[in-house]
Amino acid sequence: MQPRLSLIHQLAAIKTPIVILNGLPGSGKSVVLKQLADYLGQELRTSLPQPEQHSLGCELFWDPVSGSFQQHFQQVIDQLPELEARGQTLYMTASWVGANQWLSSALLYQKVSIIEQHQLFMSEYEIQTWYPNQDATEIWLQTTGWPVLVANWNDIKAERFQDSWYDFVQTRILPQLPFHQQQLLVALAFCPTLNHNSINHQQLNIESVAPLIQLNSLGEMRLGVPYLRSVLQRIAGNELRLYQGAMRLVSKHHHLAGQRIEAIQTAVQSSNFDLAMRWFKDNGGGMYGYYHGYQELEQVLNLFPEMMLKQELQLAWAKMLALLKSHQSIEAQHFIESLPLDNPVWLDSPQQRGIVNLIKSKQKVYFSSTTEQLQVDRQQTIESSFADHHGALMSYYSSTSVSYSNQGEWFQAAVYQDKELALAKKYDIPYLIFYCYFNKARFDLRMGYPTKAHAHITQAERALNRVSYRRTLSYEHNFIDLANGLYLLMSGHIQPAILQWEKVATLRKHSEVWPDFLIQFHSFGLFTQLFEHSMDNAYQLLDELHYEFLVCFADDSGHTLFTLLRVLILQQQQRWVDGQKYLDKLTNHTMTSPQIITGNLQELYQWLTLRNQVGMLCIHQQKRAATITDTPLSSYPWIEVANQLQIIKLRWFKREYAQLQAPLQELIVRCYRLDLWFPALLESDWFHAATQWLWKKDKHRHVNTPLEAAVKAWQQRHQALTSNVEIEELSAKQLQIVQRLAEGLSNKQIAQYCGISESTVKFHLKNLFKQHQIKNRQALLALAKSKNWIK
Repeated sequence: MQPRLSLIHQLAAIKTPIVILNGLPGSGKSVVLKQLADYLGQELRTSLPQPEQHSLGCELFWDPVSGSFQQHFQQVIDQLPELEARGQTLYMTASWVGANQWLSSALLYQKVSIIEQHQLFMSEYEIQTWYPNQDATEIWLQTTGWPVLVANWNDIKAERFQDSWYDFVQTRILPQLPFHQQQLLVALAFCPTLNHNSINHQQLNIESVAPLIQLNSLGEMRLGVPYLRSVLQRIAGNELRLYQGAMRLVSKHHHLAGQRIEAIQTAVQSSNFDLAMRWFKDNGGGMYGYYHGYQELEQVLNLFPEMMLKQELQLAWAKMLALLKSHQSIEAQHFIESLPLDNPVWLDSPQQRGIVNLIKSKQKVYFSSTTEQLQVDRQQTIESSFADHHGALMSYYSSTSVSYSNQGEWFQAAVYQDKELALAKKYDIPYLIFYCYFNKARFDLRMGYPTKAHAHITQAERALNRVSYRRTLSYEHNFIDLANGLYLLMSGHIQPAILQWEKVATLRKHSEVWPDFLIQFHSFGLFTQLFEHSMDNAYQLLDELHYEFLVCFADDSGHTLFTLLRVLILQQQQRWVDGQKYLDKLTNHTMTSPQIITGNLQELYQWLTLRNQVGMLCIHQQKRAATITDTPLSSYPWIEVANQLQIIKLRWFKREYAQLQAPLQELIVRCYRLDLWFPALLESDWFHAATQWLWKKDKHRHVNTPLEAAVKAWQQRHQALTSNVEIEELSAKQLQIVQRLAEGLSNKQIAQYCGISESTVKFHLKNLFKQHQIKNRQALLALAKSKNWIK
């Protein structure tokens, strides 16, 4: 090796009694010490020189070949007084890493000078003098001037050197370092930089291994000698303990940098499963998907071995929610059934037992459209176990809300949504905020508060726009469209609602569903078909929805729900007798199984039963009036208005005008104040006539009153409904007349039902005869059957 003159001159100028050249093997300290001894004309010894055996003021050189540096240093310290007295300087080599307290006093009093290994590494200028015909900058960047690499640069790619380099690092470099610094070096071989916080600061001493480890401009640690990377990775591949320890540092670095997936992936791939679970729990655990998105959750779950998904409670909880979110209902049920929910390890603490019960409750509320009160009572006992786990508490509130909605207790369901919403806002989880507002809007629509629902839909949309992973969401944006469609339907804007149904119909597949949601969603679709007077499409959609419901939820509620929806279609066709047959079948069926028509289907059943009774009484003069009373069947505005309409309808057809005026006026004003016109629009044929009668009767008294505003609002909605509604060649009014004609009603009865005069009925029939070139009613009915205007 060429003499390193600049370094030799620097060392020769030091005047302290002791000078130590400290560095790892390969740092060139022994070579430099020999060059300095030759420069000063002295001899380099392998045993400690004795001061009295050398002349005054001379330099002594010692290169220990073995033994403990602490022991060697103590021998030198013992000679310090004599070295000072004789004006001599002792130069020696050493190899230690870390701060040694027994050096502190000597350093404090400037009796010892230490040349660290980074000072022994070669500069780019020195490399250029060695290799004048090569790129010195490239050599320096790859080696950082490490003498052992610089000296062998020409042979650095040879297989012989690669093998010896591996042995050198494994047997001579790493053993010199504490284990935590070995881990740090290996970690930097797999990760470009490491954050200081990834390392135990009490053990950190970068200076002692510089420049093998360096700091960048951001204060992050990086591998100072890039050429070390491949050999360190090779060593790590053969030493599992070293590799796992290093990967723990890399995983922690990713975690501190907010790189969730990388942190968990690194921990799992290095079999640091305890660390992987720690990061998973810190990032939401079972509620991970709500915090970071279910697309990301799928990636994370795929990192873990399949067996762990059923062994770790937090993973099992997250997996269950992921399956439910992706509409894999059957897979979710099978997964839950395969879990060891009675595993003693899962029942160690009240919180864990609570999560197990939460998983069980999710299974029940998501796969059944009814929830027994006993089940709700049991579910409420686990709330206290989640006092210090806000994620589990929010999930509990969500499940309880679904349980109450399955019972038809919309107000109570909304109360638990408020509780979940308060926590979601407290911990700022936009996705859960969105879901809470969306469900609150659904419940408001169920109860009959469209205006409140619209405000909640707006809040839901704002929250969804704040979700960091919103671009990975698709169905949630459609949920907003669905809620808006339901709002438009309930507030009487039928044509826009029909357009919304066409927009959100894709929600029927591959999206998160549960029975109550699906009931509301399917009803929305069916109502739009009824308002289009598209009965064939309504029956076809009913069959499709029924099949989809049964695929997800194989229970008796599906049969009951779609029987009731079929009754609704028949009622809109004025086929009251057929509707009653289906209702009677349900009644007979429930005599042996009375639990079927309960919960969220009970009010629908009661309303349709009342509506059918009134319809049969008005059209077919059936004597069922004894069962019809003014007693409200519900405390919710939607069903109250719907039922009150039937009482008013009965009085309208009985021409009981004295008893009709006040309740009709109150009902119209209430619909206006609630912005709840949907039930009235279902009865638009007679209700419009009744409204016109009420307004014309004494309109001067009601100018600039709520009634005037209510009547105008109704007229706008009724006009928008009837202006564009046709079925093939028939107008809505003509279709209604043909359908009543098919039921055997006389012109007078048809006029009474439709709220028009008998002469108007005759006028429409005459036009139909002329338009289709037929002569009598029988020919018209035959034509109606051929064109599927009637069944």
